[in-house]
Amino acid sequence: MSERNLHAKAFDEGTQEKLTIYREYLQEWLPVFLHAKTRPSRIQIFDFFAGPGFDLNGCAASPVIALEEIHNALNNARNHGIVPVAVDLYLNEFSKKKYGELVKNIQSHPYFGDVNVTFAQKDFPVAFDAWYLLMNRPDVANFLFLDQNGVKQVSTEIFSRLISLRHTDYMFYIASSIVNRFKEDPRIINPLPISEADLQNMNGTNVHAIVKDAYERIAQGKYLAPFSIRKGANVYGLIFGTEHLLGLDKFLTVCWKMDKVHGLANFDVENENIDPSAPSLFAEMDRPKKLDLFERDLLRKLRAHEIKTNYEIYEFALRSGFLSVHARDALKSMMEKGDIPKQKIPVSRECMKKVPVHVKSQSKERR
Repeated sequence: MSERNLHAKAFDEGTQEKLTIYREYLQEWLPVFLHAKTRPSRIQIFDFFAGPGFDLNGCAASPVIALEEIHNALNNARNHGIVPVAVDLYLNEFSKKKYGELVKNIQSHPYFGDVNVTFAQKDFPVAFDAWYLLMNRPDVANFLFLDQNGVKQVSTEIFSRLISLRHTDYMFYIASSIVNRFKEDPRIINPLPISEADLQNMNGTNVHAIVKDAYERIAQGKYLAPFSIRKGANVYGLIFGTEHLLGLDKFLTVCWKMDKVHGLANFDVENENIDPSAPSLFAEMDRPKKLDLFERDLLRKLRAHEIKTNYEIYEFALRSGFLSVHARDALKSMMEKGDIPKQKIPVSRECMKKVPVHVKSQSKERR
């Protein structure tokens, strides 16, 4: 494993944005299980590349963020009269120096006594094997954070084991630009689920989305979503995975807070030069092409009866990287243009709890 010390200096903007996504997703994820009527016996968070806990300037890194968010979520549950289930935090750091700093920083943190913390100093595959049985228990809920330095750790083999876990959400970082830069190096490419077609279509901007799609082909129906992060001339990013639509909804909600135009990246990934803070004179110029494509695809699927209910609209929107609000806006536009009959189509997270509502998709011209 690389000994490059990313914590020996202040975190750059891209790293801070990655950690913001991690923090905000934990804020969304933890209450789901702490407040649920049917709760798991334990909630487990695994950080396999924990680092020392802070950067050079004392900015909180992933283990401290998890500690803080677990503490806050437990307090919130107690304030609502809920006796929370146990939350266990597993922290692994291979570097001996960083491991010593990690243990010191976590044990001296004021929230340490409120959280069950287990430390390990192992190479990633060893730690993954050691904790796999814990993650694979049927009565637990897991969140895995794999903030690797590079691309090799989340191999096809590791990912296949990862997606076999039940009640598990995961987020891993991958230096996608390395894949693009070393397309012809089998040491880089062979461990990953990258195809020859992927390599031919790949460029410096789309590389992270292509890497996500490569993992999605072997994801066995699980939901995946990317968020690209540009650092200088290179594109890296997060890949999020879950077996539940609600998890995907919550991750995309965080992403759209970060990128209000496309929900995809910390830069203009589509090169459309749309600035929400400085709207154009003509509203159509501020409308992303991705949104037009989504509306056209949704209309086509409605007319072909490939999508028949509000739940299926909700799922299609999330799989396409959009939120419920985008689906509702698209449906409203279709009705105003007469593409589908006017009707009430409730599209929100509530779709998962209620009887599906069937959609009338025949346009006025076809009736």
